Amino acid sequence: MTIRQWTMLIWGLLGLGVFVCLIVATLSKGRLSTLGTLVSRITATRLGQGLLMLAWMWLGWHAFAR
Repeated sequence: MTIRQWTMLIWGLLGLGVFVCLIVATLSKGRLSTLGTLVSRITATRLGQGLLMLAWMWLGWHAFAR
């Protein structure tokens, strides 16, 4: 396999993992937080907003800037 194929496989597995986590959280009837709830909790403070912005910028720079 080439590096590009490995990269696509890893991104696909990460996406599948997020999807599975969302389904499990939805089916848990409130026992587990959904992605939206987690983001809301993180962005409730200025520090959380800044850290989330920096993480998003890092992801964009390293994954999509080509």
